[in-house]
Amino acid sequence: MRLVDMQGRIVACSDAYCTLTGLPREELVGQTLTVVYHPNAREQMLHIFKKGLQSGSLPEAEQLKLRLWDGRKIWLDIRHTHFARKDSEAYLWSSFRDISKIKRTQKIRRDNEKRLRLLFDRAADAIFLTPFSEDFRPGAFIEVNDTASKRLLYSKEELSRLTPYSVIPAKLYEKLNQALKKLHTEATAVFQLQLLRKDKRRIPVEISLRRFKLDHQETIVWVVRDITQRKQVEKRLKETSSQLRDLASRIQTVREEERTMIAREIHDELGQVLTVLKIQLSLTANKLLPEQQEIKTRIKSTYGLLDNAVEAVQRISAKLRPGILDELGLAAAVEWQAQDFEKHTGIHCKCSLLSEPVSLSAEKSTAVFRIFQEALTNAARHADADRVSIFLKNRNDKMILEIIDNGCGINKTQINSPKSLGILGMRERVVVLGGSMEINGVPGKGTHIKVTMPRK
Repeated sequence: MRLVDMQGRIVACSDAYCTLTGLPREELVGQTLTVVYHPNAREQMLHIFKKGLQSGSLPEAEQLKLRLWDGRKIWLDIRHTHFARKDSEAYLWSSFRDISKIKRTQKIRRDNEKRLRLLFDRAADAIFLTPFSEDFRPGAFIEVNDTASKRLLYSKEELSRLTPYSVIPAKLYEKLNQALKKLHTEATAVFQLQLLRKDKRRIPVEISLRRFKLDHQETIVWVVRDITQRKQVEKRLKETSSQLRDLASRIQTVREEERTMIAREIHDELGQVLTVLKIQLSLTANKLLPEQQEIKTRIKSTYGLLDNAVEAVQRISAKLRPGILDELGLAAAVEWQAQDFEKHTGIHCKCSLLSEPVSLSAEKSTAVFRIFQEALTNAARHADADRVSIFLKNRNDKMILEIIDNGCGINKTQINSPKSLGILGMRERVVVLGGSMEINGVPGKGTHIKVTMPRK
């Protein structure tokens, strides 16, 4: 507290005033009020004080930033009270409160708000604020950043009169409502949608919703990311993937055609040559003289080599393209392959096959058969199994092949490994023809492969 007369001389002051100014009472009382100010500001401060008294414009309360006699700069909250003593001389009571810390805090908050506003407006994603409603319908936009305004081609003033439903196609309202309902039980909701610009062009976006309190009001912040480029990349990837699958399908078709052609050539051409050769040797042996018995014996021993060669030709031809697949169909080919596999590996195969013909195209039958062959090969090489069960059945408009072994059981790492080329090839054969394949392994119990192929 400080008491001054109308000339601006200090009549009395409190201990708190002495502490505030840093001067003892004896250096204050009797001096003009400007003694506490810096010398450069004293004359100006006294002039302001006297002018305010004379004109009656001295405010009852004011906040000033002042520089004191010792160079300190502080903010003061000053309150003035006029009063008159018995001798009719007027005096002025003034109270002082140091609010420097408050002002610094306010400045820090203003600076932070400016920085936050700058970050808000310059964010790469569009950001909207809307009130949170218990009926799942957001109200008008409370705040939007510059990115949102530029992206939607609306001014901020225009957006302040709109709601999220104004910038979303009507057919997507239900999807938005479901996401808003999710906010009642979860902190966030992330989903993809389309926004309508002012020119009615649609923008694919990913929206992240989060609830928070703004000035004690439940609010939703919408972070909206334009995913146009991502969608374009995804589209190109899908197109590329489709082209690769078409190419893979074509390669498989060409490979099977080549196998069929080679198998036929080996079986027909080489088989016939070996048969004719055996006949020619037989005729030659019959024309030999009795004293040429040694030559006859050698020719007869050659018959065995020719028979082995014929069997080898048939075996190679069957591996390239089993004729039974084309002549009797998939079920017969599966049964033949299982028997041949059991014969060469000693692994018991139990087949449960369709009694009726499998109504599947030649291309799909070939794919399923090749998958079956690969599955048996894996069972022999990696599964350490001694029993394999094979099921071939029709279910609605699909054909299902299941191969179950009792081996060590494949694990997820092996299934998804890029080095598992056999499994990758099996998957690719199925996918290019619109089918699917599931592989499940249980450690120590075996592996279950299920191939589903649409018949139409």
